[in-house]
Parts: sequence; C-alpha cells; structure tokens
Amino acid sequence: MTEVLDQEQIIEQLKSLDSRWSSDESGLKREVEFSSYLDSLRFFDLLGPICEEMNHHPDIVWSYTSVKISLLTHSTGAVTGTDFKLAKRIDKLLESSF
Repeated sequence: MTEVLDQEQIIEQLKSLDSRWSSDESGLKREVEFSSYLDSLRFFDLLGPICEEMNHHPDIVWSYTSVKISLLTHSTGAVTGTDFKLAKRIDKLLESSF
C-alpha cells in the first residue's frame, strides 16, 4: 500500500512541482489552458499511456481548451507519493510537448 502523506509533507513536495499545482482536501490540482482544442485533445492522447503505465489515473475535467487535473490515490482516499510522481510526469509532458 502507498503511504499517505500528511499536510506538511504535501506542502514540502509541492515545491518540487510546477507552481501552478495546488492542494486541498480533495487532492492535488492543476488547471492547464491550451492554445487550441486539438492541443488539449493531444494532451489526453499523450497522458493516457503514462497513466496506464503507472496504473494511476487522475480525475480530469475537460472543456474545449481548458483541462482541470485532480490527483488523489483513490485506494487510500488521500494524497500519496504516487500522486506526486504522476504530477511530475504531467509537468514534464507539458514542458516537452506544448
């Protein structure tokens, strides 16, 4: 089982992510605004295999060029190190592909 992080650990680990990530009681959050609908769709195409590889799947709300990402380890109902690993992969994807 993945270790649940306490609020102090979450705050400390947020420093390792893009500054647009935040945290609340429902997990890690980031909103991304793409320049076009097709770019937002391509993001999903690229993110899907990463999530499958990690067996860790974010909650995502998609509206045209806006994508809201929420990370929470569903099996624990809390933020874990796995959420931060996926957030870092998302940051890397966004930096390298958009």
